[in-house]
Amino acid sequence: MAKDLDRILNDIPGFLSKREADFLYDVVRKNGGTIVEIGSLYGRSTVVLADALKNSDKKGRVYAIDPQYFDDLALGQLKSNLNKHNVDGFVEVVVATSEEASKNWNKPVDFLWIDGDHTYKMAETDFLLWEPYLREGGIIAYHDATFNYPDVRKVVSRYILRSRKFRNAGFIDNILFATKCRRSSLKDAVESLYTLSLKNMVTSSIYIKPPRFIKELVKPLVRKFSRSNYK
Repeated sequence: MAKDLDRILNDIPGFLSKREADFLYDVVRKNGGTIVEIGSLYGRSTVVLADALKNSDKKGRVYAIDPQYFDDLALGQLKSNLNKHNVDGFVEVVVATSEEASKNWNKPVDFLWIDGDHTYKMAETDFLLWEPYLREGGIIAYHDATFNYPDVRKVVSRYILRSRKFRNAGFIDNILFATKCRRSSLKDAVESLYTLSLKNMVTSSIYIKPPRFIKELVKPLVRKFSRSNYK
């Protein structure tokens, strides 16, 4: 069955863009495995992830972790959305904080999708708690890591883009992603720093209008690092 992301995105409120949904869907459908989602709310991205598993030939499960403090009705809507889109069999809803859930966790993670509390302390805590479980070759992705949330940008810059533990970094709209490795090559490390510089340049352009020739110069670079070959 072909993906029908427009139907999901039109039905469930949230801030996940179509391009971001395509990214999540494609990664999970291609790789399957154990998917940990930090921050579910109404289930916009949860349903996308689960729908990808449903249409994949790979086995897997989504663990949707959220304490559901934001909205008293969110948990009911999350479960309703999972049922409505026929993906509840692919998701385990974990009503807990990231820290609480990590205490009972004991399995490797193939895809770590973080879209929780956007303060520096909590974005950092999510990384420090869950990154050790991400297997070598697994993919980490942070939402809101490029534009309006400077604390998330700082965490991503410090722990991913400046780290030799990750390679193949890139971004899709507000998502920054990378693949965990034993130790990145010098080429990969330079490329990550290049991605960091490009990310900062794009972010700055939102607040400072650059000359037209700068915009034209940046366009091919953005296309290069907004790539679809997630390894």
